Amino acid sequence: VESPFILISQMTSIIYFSFFIINPLLGWTENKIMMYCSSSLP
Repeated sequence: VESPFILISQMTSIIYFSFFIINPLLGWTENKIMMYCSSSLP
């Protein structure tokens, strides 16, 4: 396998698997923000 294909596949693998790490974190922060906003309402 030639050089640019290795780099491209490594970068796309990092992007693909980072989705599974970032997605739950975004859901957790979204829930925290929504609980904070709903508790601050009168």
